[in-house]
Amino acid sequence: MMLSNHVIDRVQTLKVRNRFTRLNGKNARRAEHAYGDEFAVKVLYTNQGATGWGLTPGPFYSQDKSVDSLVLNKGVDELIDPDTGILNGALVPFDFALHDLAGAILRTPVYRMLGNRGSNPV
Repeated sequence: MMLSNHVIDRVQTLKVRNRFTRLNGKNARRAEHAYGDEFAVKVLYTNQGATGWGLTPGPFYSQDKSVDSLVLNKGVDELIDPDTGILNGALVPFDFALHDLAGAILRTPVYRMLGNRGSNPV
């Protein structure tokens, strides 16, 4: 499979909520964590049936869906190079989803696509 054969024809933004089993208090970075958070996930679909998804920065309620036009009707090879990552800084909201999509199309785990460098502690 080649990335150039795939065009993104749909973008979906989903809300994911994690729930902590108890109240989590403050830390050095932020106030009370409460009982969980909401996150936004972008899901990318191609005209060939491939999908990729990943977390996107910021809380769900502030996600600007107009950024979806950055990837809609674009070839996957125009958006990401498996050797270097996303090809435009404006694509940061789709970084994880594009890596997952490229890995799915190339049938390669993302860690291998990234070079599998570094230690592998258990």
